[in-house]
Amino acid sequence: MAYEVTTHVKRKKKHFSGFIKILIVVMAVICFLLGVTITTGFLFPCFLLAGLYYWYTMNIDREYEYTASGDILQIDVIKGGARRSCEHRIPFVDIEVIAPHAHSAVARYRIKGGSERLKKYDYTSYDDSIPYFTVIAREDGKKIKILMDLDDSMLRILKTRMPDRVYTS
Repeated sequence: MAYEVTTHVKRKKKHFSGFIKILIVVMAVICFLLGVTITTGFLFPCFLLAGLYYWYTMNIDREYEYTASGDILQIDVIKGGARRSCEHRIPFVDIEVIAPHAHSAVARYRIKGGSERLKKYDYTSYDDSIPYFTVIAREDGKKIKILMDLDDSMLRILKTRMPDRVYTS
């Protein structure tokens, strides 16, 4: 049975990200005006601030795309709405458990109170109203912990493919 399920998650913007972008633009304009009226030495910081604005805009705006296709779970990161990179490509056989973050199946991997520490990757939206899931998997011979916002269609597919390793409540 061939299938492909994709979930798209947009990360919530941080509180001061808009203020920082405005501050960078204001400082660049001031440096430009000083460079035009007083001395051209102020134009160099103006160009540096323009580069900083571009870098900040591309890295602060993140979206995630989870795709379950065949026997592979793939996680892509989309930065700035344009640059896409495949961060993880995990076969279902390498997934140990998928459970809500408060579930007992992932209790030993929690930061507070857990006995086992793993490298953590956070691909959630940072929205408190959306429950997120913890995925424990093997990648390149090491166990990793991935936090994801999984919707019902993705959970249904994962539960049918791995009924003994996916917990929904």
